Parts: sequence; structure tokens; C-alpha cells
Amino acid sequence: MPSQTLEFASQVSNDTSTDASKLSAIDDNVMLFQTVGHEAVIEIGDLAGNIGVVNWVRHKVVAGKSTVDCKVFIMDGSSTELYNETHQAAAAMRTEEGTISTTDGSSSWTESSVNGIRLKVEYEAESSTNDMMVDYVALIVNYNEPPPDTYDSTVQNVHFTSGNVYVKSGNIYI
Repeated sequence: MPSQTLEFASQVSNDTSTDASKLSAIDDNVMLFQTVGHEAVIEIGDLAGNIGVVNWVRHKVVAGKSTVDCKVFIMDGSSTELYNETHQAAAAMRTEEGTISTTDGSSSWTESSVNGIRLKVEYEAESSTNDMMVDYVALIVNYNEPPPDTYDSTVQNVHFTSGNVYVKSGNIYI
């Protein structure tokens, strides 16, 4: 089952003094959250290629700086919250992955429900006076590819990638 990692496409909102595009790569170019409650909302890219059935999604975040709570929200295109999870960031930058989610809260994920997802990162809490640094946030999407077409109309041949075909009687016309 292949997976795609959907990353930063654009900033929706941001009440920090740092550009949210810094969340686009794991490169030590961090977004700084200086006050508890500050948040940034980003749109992520769309799925590419031929997607069959979406099995699950989960977020990925790289955050750090002392003991702070980093909360990540998965939201739909109108910023309605579908899911959230809090991670405790450590002194060193640390990668955390969210819990696998197989539904958007009411039904199975589809390609169209995944395309248009927004991620929100929020500085939720601190144990002492600290800042929160976030280097990266993304959505991992696991899916099944659709089966390949078995009939190529341009060459008028039937192609099978595996299995057997038994014809007990009758004719096959192409």
C-alpha cells in the first residue's frame, strides 16, 4: 500500500510573527511560536496520481524547545475541525506522528475529502516560560491503487498482470 506525504501549499492564517512557509521542509528553518495560544493554519497539497481507496491519514510534526505542548488539528477546507492530537515537544527537535485515522469523523476518507485538508498547529501549553519551535508539519495518506485496466483499446489486447483465465466454452471477441 503506497503512501503520499502532503506538505505545505499555502498559509491560511497565522498569528505568530513567523512565516508559515517554514513548515514546508525538515530543514532547521523553524517557525517560532512565542505565546501560548498562538496558531498557524496551512493548506496542504493535493494527492497526485491515480488514487483508489484511501485507507488512512495521519499528521506528522517536527517540533521542539523545552517542555511545551504542540497541538495539531486536521481540518476540512472550510476549517471545520475533524481531528486533533497534542504532542509534548522536547528540548531537541523531535518527530511525532499522529494516530491513524480511517474516517473524517463520519465516513471513510476519499480522495476528494483528503484534497483540500488544512492543518493547524497550536502552541497549547508550557511547563515554564518557553517558546515553541516547529520545523515541519504534513499529512501522510495511505491508499490502495486502483487495479490497472485490463483492456488496452489502442492495441486491442487484453492484459492480465496475474492470475488465470479459463474458458470452458464459447467464444471471446475483442
